[in-house]
Order: sequence, then structure tokens, then C-alpha cells
Amino acid sequence: PSPYHVVRLSDLWRSANRNGPQQAGASMALLEDTTDFFVHNFWLNGPAADTCYNWKQLQRLQNLQYDDFQQRYTQDNQESQLFVLTSQYDNEILACAGVNLCHIDTREMETWSTSAQSTTTAFRSNQPPEACIIPLIGDVAVSRNHRRQGLAKRVVGLVQDYIRYTWPQQEYCFLWVESNNGGALQLYQQLGYR
Repeated sequence: PSPYHVVRLSDLWRSANRNGPQQAGASMALLEDTTDFFVHNFWLNGPAADTCYNWKQLQRLQNLQYDDFQQRYTQDNQESQLFVLTSQYDNEILACAGVNLCHIDTREMETWSTSAQSTTTAFRSNQPPEACIIPLIGDVAVSRNHRRQGLAKRVVGLVQDYIRYTWPQQEYCFLWVESNNGGALQLYQQLGYR
């Protein structure tokens, strides 16, 4: 048996809205916990950790991240999904990754990924047409205490499987990664992204 539970936040949220207040409370709590997890393991202890935040800035970051997750992953459509891996032993969040369908102009993407001022790098699984709607993987974070255990590969694999199942007509996939995140860059290149 797997030592992880996989929760699809978007599906849980949609189900909660149909099934009443108790389940809605559980999905709201998971959204809050996942936001807290992401802020602490990506912004504060991950590739973006080169900034020092005071309490007020941290609260603002937390609120902005919550609003972003809520906007993207709690809509009643099939255009987004956030996967959350939790420990089967204590429900601790171990990793997360999301996907959204996005309109992308690949000519702009090349500019973004090669700009000297860019903090992110765009990878793609194949060469898409110049402008199209493509799944975009992002919001990948792994618990600081559980890194180097294959969790990033597992959660990104879940997202890739979701993309293949949900949008089988899609030939391409993009993902965002911080350009200073050497471990993630190496992982994504191993998974076939260029």
C-alpha cells in the first residue's frame, strides 16, 4: 500500500458545494492548509526563499496565495486541478502540484523564458503551435522535511496522468519552474521537458 493519500482539491471543492456545509468546511480547511503548506515550502523554504519577509508581508503573501489558489482551483469547471499528497499516517501535506488550461502565445513564452530579468523558466513537452490553449503545470512544492524522496516526480506524474485522461486531445504541456531551482530543472528534463 502507498504511504500517501492523493486529494484532488478541485474535485473535493466541487463535491463539497453539492453535498452540504460539513464537506464544504473540510474543503475550505484543505484549501487553507495547502495555502499555508505552499507558502512555507515554496516561498519561505524553497526556490523562492531568497527574500526575507516581515510579519505584515508574510500575511499579505499568505492572503494573495490563498486568493490565487481559490480563484484557480475552486471554480466549477474542468480547467484546473490541484493535487495534494498527504501522509496516510497523520494527514501531513507532503507535496502539491496543479494544472490549468491556459491560452499561451509561445512566441511570448520564449521571451519570458530567455529574458535576463526572468525568474521562471518555461518548459514544454513538445513544440506547440504559436498560440494555443495548453495545460500549464505549476504550484509544485514538496515539504522541506520530505525532499529527495521522489515526491515531486510522483505528484508531477499524477498531474501528467490527469492531463492525458482529462484532455486526451492535448499534445503539449508547459510547466513553470524557478530558474534558480536546479533540482527541479533536472527533474523536469529527466521527465522529457525541454
